[in-house]
Amino acid sequence: MIKSMTGYGRAAGDCAAGSLRVEVRTVNYKNFRFSPQLPDFLRYKETELEKFAASFVARGNLYLNVEAGLSKDAVGRLLDGEKLHSYIDAVCKVVGEGGINVTAEVSGLLGLPGVMDLNSLPDDMRGEMYGCLEGVLREALLGLDEMRRSEGESLQKHLLTLCESVQQRIVELSSMLPDALRAYQLRLEERVEKLLGESGISPESDSLSRELALMAERSDVAEEVERLDNHIKQFKKILGEYEQASGKKLEFLAQEMHREANTLGSKLPSADLVHLALEIKSDIHRLREQVMNVE
Repeated sequence: MIKSMTGYGRAAGDCAAGSLRVEVRTVNYKNFRFSPQLPDFLRYKETELEKFAASFVARGNLYLNVEAGLSKDAVGRLLDGEKLHSYIDAVCKVVGEGGINVTAEVSGLLGLPGVMDLNSLPDDMRGEMYGCLEGVLREALLGLDEMRRSEGESLQKHLLTLCESVQQRIVELSSMLPDALRAYQLRLEERVEKLLGESGISPESDSLSRELALMAERSDVAEEVERLDNHIKQFKKILGEYEQASGKKLEFLAQEMHREANTLGSKLPSADLVHLALEIKSDIHRLREQVMNVE
């Protein structure tokens, strides 16, 4: 079963040092890419978090957003009360002299320089918050993985439908091809004989037959049809066998299918066959677009 490269997951958790809220989402990207937004006091663990996330996601740009709230105990240990009071006293003095009434939000006061330095969070609290983050992140990544699997299931059904469509058209084209080649050779013979008859030239019959046979052979697409069919079979096999980053193999096969379909369309000797080739190319084009979403 394949996975989609797009998904979303979230989770939250609490510990003695505070609370954490985690959101993860992934979008298409050729390899694995980690794009975190972390509180300052957790940035020192960014490399470890990237390795942990990479154990769940093989391909895709993973966006991680972590929001942290500290407990009263943590706030009490970080808060510089003397610095806070100095700000309040300074503001009250200015306001009092001007006769102005003001209100202040706690969050705004705590954000003043020197009032609370999250980078000075004690090591024991940092460790506790990171331990909590690991569990919360795991839960969020499991939710992300579940969504990617679910979308991958739908994506797989769509890709298989396109594969079946291409195979059916290949069978139809193969059944029409022998008659189309014979008709093409007859048309060539008639045209050559007419042109030579008008010019009064009498060619050697053996030489003419060889040239006409060669021209007809150049319109034979049996090899392209066989290669295209083999690519489709290999594509379907990969779809049925889960493997991390299988999307790269599928992208390569889809590219090869497109190349064979182009060659096929340029060599076909009749309008009906060319129409079938265009429908095959259309299906492969849609397949190439969808396979870009596979992990």
